[in-house]
Amino acid sequence: MDGYDLTVGTTVEVHGLISEAGSRFNGCTGVVAQINKDGRYVIKLRDSSTQPVVKPCNLRKASPTCPDCIEVGDLVEITGLTSERGRWLNEHLGCVMPGAVIGRLSVKICATGQEKAIKELNLLKHTKEVILERAQGLLEKGHLYDLQRLLRGLPFVPECLSEALTARLAEGTHSEILGGTLKLVDISGKGKGYRTERIISAGEALLFDTAFCSTYKGPREYHEMETECKKKTERKAVADFFATQVMTLASGPSMMRMIESQLISILKTNVFQTIRDPDHVALFPAVSRFNHSCCANAFADTSKTQATVRALCDIRAGEEVCVSYCPVHAPRQERMEQFFGKGFDCNCERCKREVQEDPQFLVPCKCGKHSFSAQQNAKSMQRCPHCSLDFLKETSLGHLQEVEEMNAFMRTQAAAAENPLNLIETLKPLVERVIEGSCLAPKTHNQTIQLLNNFSGAHYFAATRVPGPHQSASFAASFAYKKKVLRAQATNHGQGTCQRDMNYFMSTEC
Repeated sequence: MDGYDLTVGTTVEVHGLISEAGSRFNGCTGVVAQINKDGRYVIKLRDSSTQPVVKPCNLRKASPTCPDCIEVGDLVEITGLTSERGRWLNEHLGCVMPGAVIGRLSVKICATGQEKAIKELNLLKHTKEVILERAQGLLEKGHLYDLQRLLRGLPFVPECLSEALTARLAEGTHSEILGGTLKLVDISGKGKGYRTERIISAGEALLFDTAFCSTYKGPREYHEMETECKKKTERKAVADFFATQVMTLASGPSMMRMIESQLISILKTNVFQTIRDPDHVALFPAVSRFNHSCCANAFADTSKTQATVRALCDIRAGEEVCVSYCPVHAPRQERMEQFFGKGFDCNCERCKREVQEDPQFLVPCKCGKHSFSAQQNAKSMQRCPHCSLDFLKETSLGHLQEVEEMNAFMRTQAAAAENPLNLIETLKPLVERVIEGSCLAPKTHNQTIQLLNNFSGAHYFAATRVPGPHQSASFAASFAYKKKVLRAQATNHGQGTCQRDMNYFMSTEC
């Protein structure tokens, strides 16, 4: 009998309703979202937010000949999600699983294996043949970024297609500007660089690149990459790419070029440690055309074989897109040291500000109305214009040195073997010098942050490993100081960028 063998998630058609209000639903299809205690079915209609409650006698399974009906086991593509979390799932393929919830179907994402609850109106039904036809078209057009995303996790990819994709990527000559987002142009005072062709949304993928060469990070990394380059250029197609796309990249200062080959100089200027494979360095010719900024609006997500550049924020049309060549949490002087030998000095807005006032060396006055500076070019003795409190730079730096020595101790086996309660008492005097209300040491210096993180960790281990009446207070202190750490870390990453370095995420761990 129609309706009486239906379960949540089954696609159904409404029929036989005779009331004026109900008859308008006759012929509509949807999915069973819920079965009420009175035996009626809540139906989530397709292309409508209305959810009529219908007797089982007025439902029947939707005709299997209907091409749009989505059933358990169907291959679907996720589309049209607009929320901050949901939009990352758009264009992903998945398989409809049993266990639908109210108004949504359970979809197992092919690329990750995770199950997500998705509204049916955000799902497009596909067949294996349609997907493989699309994949072949992407390969022929050279859209390898989209092809990789399409095939990731699919169980039915033909071996010939997989091998063709792998071979194209392994050449190291492929790159794509994605979605018409960018254009390589001349940038005044910088040489080449990328500007946006349209308005860009935060998180949008801008460029995909493959590594022309890569190797393990070490003392001979540039010479090993030079050898790899020469071996690759034995093929004419690769040799042409090498001449036009690699050898035209910026090289180091002229003095450096006099004592080493041009290729080595180019590699030293453009090769960077990869994010996902931190023991490797790689050369990405297209990514190398992005200019640097310490307050970058884009980020290069790199492995030893591939790189994807994404927008860190919304970017206006015509604006230059920059990435950071170094960890952005570092003080200005440390950042400048990493550019030595690369043929440029950073003069971004952040660096201009921090020449005068580096936030990592600021020490707030007790009155809260003024900040002293302990950076190199600051005066040795300073006085608050509001409360007349005197500040000695050398004394502040001395406190910072003690903090650094304590952090070094916390990395030893002796500290690891110590009772966490004893560590708390050892750390407490130094912590009191760097928290709010004290004007003895910089509050957001990397060493200060490390001290606070150590203090938070000591409280966490005291709460979880040492029984006693202190546990509740230690838990609270652990989270309170962890918040201080994250606030200070965010300050150190500078104004004008949403980038967060690995140390920021590592500091969230206890």
